[in-house]
Amino acid sequence: MKQKSELSLNQIYNKCIEILRDYDSGKKLCSSDCNFVFLFAKRHPDADELFEDWSGDILVKNHPNYPNKCFWVVKNNGYLQHFSLKNCKAGKYPDSLENFRRACGTTIRDCLADLRKDCVERNNLDGVFQVHHAKIKLNDLIDEFIKQYKIDIKKVKFNTDPISFKDKELSNKWFEYHNKNATLQVVRIEHHKYIHSNEYKYFGSSK
Repeated sequence: MKQKSELSLNQIYNKCIEILRDYDSGKKLCSSDCNFVFLFAKRHPDADELFEDWSGDILVKNHPNYPNKCFWVVKNNGYLQHFSLKNCKAGKYPDSLENFRRACGTTIRDCLADLRKDCVERNNLDGVFQVHHAKIKLNDLIDEFIKQYKIDIKKVKFNTDPISFKDKELSNKWFEYHNKNATLQVVRIEHHKYIHSNEYKYFGSSK
């Protein structure tokens, strides 16, 4: 088996996802898995704060706002703090465009979650669903937004974990632009990989 130092960043990220999936919610990582995830988590933009007063344990637990699991750092006082593997992958100094796109995602995520929930409940659906940006991909929509408003993304400031815009006016402008220009569809997660070949079923649309 390859040592961690021989693995690429994507391989380490994917291994962490495998570890996350292997544990039931509420379970602590074994020593080897904990060490593997910890070394990757040191890339997190707020790693110093995240692991301050760390007990040495990492817990798998459901996300507080979304129907999926995530890793939680267990502090010595029992306090739990969750963190994003995507933030770890991006590292302490992700490029400006990646930060901008992630901040755009943070701005609209509650809206997308509400759409998904409403569609599932209204249609009495079973299973796991995701919201798909049809016609125009999300990243393409973000690129058009940057171009239309002539935004210098290198000057945009962000909050961390989750990455979000510090400028509320910019956040609101993107939210309104997305609502006006995005076509959203709620699709089964198992069909998501077929989206671009149109080999999927969708159950609701925003337009």
